[in-house]
Amino acid sequence: MENGDKAYPKIDDDFIDYGKRGSLINTPEFGNVNLDRRRSSALEAKGYPTGVPKDNEVDDAILKKKQSVKRIFGYPVSIPFIIANEFCERFSYYGMRTILTIYLTEKLMLKDSVATDYYHEFVALCYATPLLGALIADVFIGKFRTILILSCVYCLGNAVMALTAIGKWAIFRSDELIDPFSGTVDYIPAVWGPLLGLHLIALGTGGIKPCVSSFGGDQFMASETGRLQRYFSMFYFSINAGSTIATVLTPELRGTSCFGESTCFFIAFLVPAIFMVLAVVAFVVASPWYVKVPPLGNPIVEVIQVGVAASKKLLYGMTVPSPTAIYGKSKVEETKQLMRVLAIFIPFPLFWALFEQQGSRWVVQAKRMNGALVWRIFCATKICSQCYGVLNLGI
Repeated sequence: MENGDKAYPKIDDDFIDYGKRGSLINTPEFGNVNLDRRRSSALEAKGYPTGVPKDNEVDDAILKKKQSVKRIFGYPVSIPFIIANEFCERFSYYGMRTILTIYLTEKLMLKDSVATDYYHEFVALCYATPLLGALIADVFIGKFRTILILSCVYCLGNAVMALTAIGKWAIFRSDELIDPFSGTVDYIPAVWGPLLGLHLIALGTGGIKPCVSSFGGDQFMASETGRLQRYFSMFYFSINAGSTIATVLTPELRGTSCFGESTCFFIAFLVPAIFMVLAVVAFVVASPWYVKVPPLGNPIVEVIQVGVAASKKLLYGMTVPSPTAIYGKSKVEETKQLMRVLAIFIPFPLFWALFEQQGSRWVVQAKRMNGALVWRIFCATKICSQCYGVLNLGI
């Protein structure tokens, strides 16, 4: 120890109070941000010097990264890749989902009611898993890694769906059905194979849903409000474009014959799988140009903590501290405000439960119709049973 240096006793990790929030987070650009911040706060409170970056230092590093990235027509160079990723992902999702009810009823030979149950279970999972994806991204590994990992899970689910429909070479095959008139043989997959694929897809598409659009927003500086608004317009246009094209195309692919079968679900599932791979490629290619904001916590965790503390207070009364004493008045008031706002959303599940029937019961009903659409008086055409959803452009 040199003259003038202050002697500090040995630091024991067990002695340090890291606080209630945060977790072990490791990002290439900023290191173990949350853990380091908690260590730094605890050490500084006890008089120890630290070299851990403060919040403003991390913000400065992010700002410098945003200022240094290449730009095309004023936009960060990574933005076209994010939009392309979203287009391909939405094509993959809606392309598979459009023919899902037909696949369950005509390929797996399930009853209409059973197919409807499986379809809505899948859709419900797709809209429940975003909570999980948001927590993983905001608390543990950040948006970039969450998107990348769950996109790979997504690709695996698409691959499973395609491999269950490849005729006599299909995995999870259970039976075969011979057409007495044409002599073609349709091979029936075991139901648990497609269900495995659907659950993987639900985890993937739901997990990345809250991350991709906000990850694109992270690429802009706070002053670029105009460009940010135009980015979100292009982003949501790519969603509608991908879903519309897929809803038209995949039923046509399914209607062809391949591998000696009367239908070709394999190609109809393979094309969405390829698009999902392209989505991952587009996302990874732009990795050097991304601004990767480290995970800084998720308010859902705080809401749960306040709710648990309030429940304990109701159950045990004076024997436990109040939520205000533990988390402060502002957090408790914010949680109360959130609960009041959530009351507005109570009717929403009723609407969406009916709305999503266009992919299940509407398809079942359309199978029993002749599919003829009459335009004015002189022109008529036919539409396939699973194509009615395309009439609602912008789903």
